[in-house]
Amino acid sequence: MYTWNPRDQMTKAEKFTGTSDTYAGKVEYEYCLSCDGALSKRREYSTSQSGNIIEERRYEYDGLNLLRVDQRVDTDGDGVIEAGETAWRHVEVNSHRPGALGAELGKRAYLYANGQSTTPSSTTDYAYVYDPVGNVWVILSDMGEEVYWFSQDAFGNELSISPFAGTSWSTARNAGITEHQTGKWIDPHYAE
Repeated sequence: MYTWNPRDQMTKAEKFTGTSDTYAGKVEYEYCLSCDGALSKRREYSTSQSGNIIEERRYEYDGLNLLRVDQRVDTDGDGVIEAGETAWRHVEVNSHRPGALGAELGKRAYLYANGQSTTPSSTTDYAYVYDPVGNVWVILSDMGEEVYWFSQDAFGNELSISPFAGTSWSTARNAGITEHQTGKWIDPHYAE
């Protein structure tokens, strides 16, 4: 389901897992028209209780490049984000090559051991290496070690072999790496 403003610009996209008249299982995307139509907020609703937000993220840009992702904190730990819970925490901070769209140079990913905490239990810095076409090829740790790799055939299908050390792309999401081909962010809920 899509929402448009009077100037015929999309302001919201919603994906329902149930019927369109219930919020149960819905994922909602809001777009910032003053940010060239970029994603500004993402809300995920509970699959069991209609109207309960279980995750909310906001996105900050430098032009079209994603600079930072923040997550709203469920401070009371009940699994639902209520209106009174206003604390936010960093999920990731990105740096890009000057003057290049989507050419991410590095990322700092924040991991939290406690769901209610606004203080990260660890942070990890990553650097990105691209293939000649512009796809993310290898993710390096801050020590220069090959941590994750993505190898594909000519049609974009992931290959199980690679000349790199580290682990395959399928495990990267658990560490906060959400970029895929051409350095663009991919949401697993919307790709289904």
